[in-house]
Amino acid sequence: MMKMEEATNLILNTAELSLGGEIFILKMPTFNILNIAKNINKKYNRDENNIIFTGLKKGEKLHEELITKEELRLAVENEKIIIILPQELIPHYESIGFKKVI
Repeated sequence: MMKMEEATNLILNTAELSLGGEIFILKMPTFNILNIAKNINKKYNRDENNIIFTGLKKGEKLHEELITKEELRLAVENEKIIIILPQELIPHYESIGFKKVI
């Protein structure tokens, strides 16, 4: 989950960088849902291991992909964001310090 300050900075940075057609993605840590459930139980003084596994419901995923393999070919990054670019913008972003993802 993105904090308000992170969201604000992402909007301001992308507005400054944007030339048109880019998709900006904030780099964020991944979270394990089991660890989140254990932490919720711990916070409310419940047994950390008293978790019921119900399985996936229709349409649910265990892993959410923000970028497809095809999009990775058109992506550049710095320490905070990944940008999926139109092909013609790759040289511009590389010239200002972004590196190709793959």
